[in-house]
Amino acid sequence: MIVKFHNLQDQIESYYEDYIDGKITLEEREKLISEAKQEKYMESVMKDFHPSYFSSQIEKFNEVKSYLYNECADGRITENEREDLIVHFMKEYVLRKN
Repeated sequence: MIVKFHNLQDQIESYYEDYIDGKITLEEREKLISEAKQEKYMESVMKDFHPSYFSSQIEKFNEVKSYLYNECADGRITENEREDLIVHFMKEYVLRKN
C-alpha cells in the first residue's frame, strides 16, 4: 500500500511507528528515512526545473545537468550536491530501462 504524506515529518514518524509495531526492521526504517529526505531535497532543488516533454532521455539528462551546473554557479547548491544529483539523474534518465 502506498501512502501519500503531507510532509516529511509525518513520513518519518510513520516509519518510526512501523518500526515500533514490528512492521519493518531498524535497517529498513533508516533506509526509508534516508530515501525520503533525499527525495524531499531533490524536490526542493528541482522545483523550478521542467524538462521538455518531447526530449529523449539523454536530452532530459543533459537539461538537468545544465540546470544543476547553473544552480551551483549561482551558489544555491554545492559542488558535492550537484555531483550527487547528477549521478541520481543519470541513473533515472540514462541508465533506466523502460
